[in-house]
Amino acid sequence: MAAGAIAGVLIFPQYPLNYLALWLALTLIQITLVTLILGIANILTPLSLLLGSFASIIILLSLTILYRERFQRSIRSVGSSYTALNSKGRMVTLTLLSTLVISCVGFLSHLYAQVTLVHPLSWDVVTYHLPNAVGYLQSKGLWKLTTPFSHYPGGNELLNLWSLVPLRQDNSLGLTTLSLNLGVLLNALLLLRDTHTWRYSFSLALSFFLFLGVYFSFGEMQLLLFDIGRNDITLGYWVLLGFWTWLRFTQTETSFYRKFWLFWSGVSFGCALGVKPNGVYPILGLFLLILIQEIATYIKNHNRFALLKHLIDTGLIWLLPIALISGFWYLRNYQLLGTVFERQNLEIGTQMALVWHLTNPNLYTAPRGAIFLLSLLTTAILIACLLKGKIKSKSMRYLFYLNIISFCAWLLTPYSAGYYAGEVSYFHPQLRHAVSYIVTLSILIVYGIRYLFLDALHHFRPQVIEGIDYILNSLHHSHNLSFQQSFRIAIVSLGLSFSLLVAQTLNYQPPKGLPGYSRILFYPHSVTYESGVYEWIQENVRNKRILNINLRSYGLFNFPFSNEVIEGSLPTSELSNPRSSEGYDYIALALDPFTATLSEDLKAFLQNPKGYRVVYADPFALVLAKE
Repeated sequence: MAAGAIAGVLIFPQYPLNYLALWLALTLIQITLVTLILGIANILTPLSLLLGSFASIIILLSLTILYRERFQRSIRSVGSSYTALNSKGRMVTLTLLSTLVISCVGFLSHLYAQVTLVHPLSWDVVTYHLPNAVGYLQSKGLWKLTTPFSHYPGGNELLNLWSLVPLRQDNSLGLTTLSLNLGVLLNALLLLRDTHTWRYSFSLALSFFLFLGVYFSFGEMQLLLFDIGRNDITLGYWVLLGFWTWLRFTQTETSFYRKFWLFWSGVSFGCALGVKPNGVYPILGLFLLILIQEIATYIKNHNRFALLKHLIDTGLIWLLPIALISGFWYLRNYQLLGTVFERQNLEIGTQMALVWHLTNPNLYTAPRGAIFLLSLLTTAILIACLLKGKIKSKSMRYLFYLNIISFCAWLLTPYSAGYYAGEVSYFHPQLRHAVSYIVTLSILIVYGIRYLFLDALHHFRPQVIEGIDYILNSLHHSHNLSFQQSFRIAIVSLGLSFSLLVAQTLNYQPPKGLPGYSRILFYPHSVTYESGVYEWIQENVRNKRILNINLRSYGLFNFPFSNEVIEGSLPTSELSNPRSSEGYDYIALALDPFTATLSEDLKAFLQNPKGYRVVYADPFALVLAKE
């Protein structure tokens, strides 16, 4: 990722943010498409991934160099190009950045520990996301459904799988999650930059520092930095990239370059829909906005040919990439399951969508209920401002649209109002489903603070504004960023990234057991005993087939993923039939994590486990080996 991003800076030094964003996106798209194609063909091996990656990198770099001039024209910044900070400006910026780092040293040290220790925090990650990735890796394809949620689109699992492949362990997972989080912040910076005409890059930097303060004031956005392997940050990254590239499409006048940005917006949203089904909501919202704008233009100009041409362009250049990139997962489900998505899981999740509980007072008294209420009121204010024509800036209106679309997508997202723990539902608005909304809301808050501050100075202390302008002017050169400056930035960044990866690979030690899940139960607050079932499996069971009932699958694979783990989703009464279990070398089971009990069928089987003997037991878990 670092190499691809830095290559963009080296080849096109004048607009480093644009190239950094697109090269990071191209790297992730390359990983996604190469892994997807090899998985469809059932040749998903480390060697094929390596060869496919090298081939795609060579093709990508060759096309970039061959069409350098056209690519550079299409990707340049809106308005005036960047001006470089002079020595004084660099010193001031470095001082501010150092102050920010020092003030967050505790947070950053915990983040570094999480990235290097690779400790998955999420119940869903160790139950579904990582087991799905390991299942694809073991089967060398994407056609085997190994968990109850394997029917979910696997765009996030492709990135997780890529991180697992080289050494068949999870040493790089933390770096992948960190890269996606940094990609979200980079997309936010680009949206912040391109929705306003900035006279000085230093004022943009100050505004971005303010954005970071607002964004990370939402605790769940901090948690996403640590939440290794989760698909929410992956979805947020692709949606925000799709928003930014679509915004660039609206700001570009030349037909060819408009199509360039519209195409990459479609590719981004295709990757988003390939991560989670609720990626369809921002796509529908943006498509509706495009359709309304085209109809409004037709009513004004009465040009049917132009309307038809624009709709065809939208279909071929924007919607077609979305369908091609995300379509495999849904077609696979239809072939294997007879439906594009399991209706039962969809219905259960939809029942906990925010949109169905807007009149429920329990929603607003729940944790983060106040945040949702404020978001609801803010969205109503934004809609009122748009309807009354209060927003004159075209780019700012688009930012309002993107924020409203993101909020509506959050309302419709399954489980956005809370979650189920067994049969019990809990209201708890899930901000992790609203990454794009929180980003666009934070940008709007930054603009609001900036407007109020400058407006107050303009009315009460206009001479202060002149002083600020003089100071900012003294911090900048009048010319663009030079190649030498970009080169130095690129070499330092690449060296730091490569050193971190090498150090992580050489020093990483896989954990013993499954840290954080040894208490077995979903809510283990009152439980002090910790089960050793995961440690026992890892120490004693290799290259075996394990039936898992109620445990977290990821703790049973045993690095380098030598065990095959099958979820105990079949009726447990069938376990009493030797034929149904004769293919399992071990049966690993635990108490139900939500009720702390065993089902009656499972109790009956354990009273007479024909063909199996108990080899490990504790108050929470058992392991039975085939006799």
